[in-house]
Amino acid sequence: MLHESHSVHCDAAHIEIRRAETADIPALMAIEEQSFATDRMTQRNFRYAILKAKGVVLVAYRQVPAVQESPLATGSSGFMPGLPTPV
Repeated sequence: MLHESHSVHCDAAHIEIRRAETADIPALMAIEEQSFATDRMTQRNFRYAILKAKGVVLVAYRQVPAVQESPLATGSSGFMPGLPTPV
């Protein structure tokens, strides 16, 4: 078993986490639709969670080497109610 921090064998070393933006909503909706059969968040729910809720929506993503000029990103998200907003 390899140690998780060994960057050659662990993709987790290349994952970044940031606050979600409204531009992330289409990707968040795709993840939501693939993950849940019922009781899904809507675009409106995500917009509210990103812009106004007393919490934070985080997006984890991994940069993929560029095929042409622009990098691709894949990821997932989560809503964490009650986290303080950074100043």
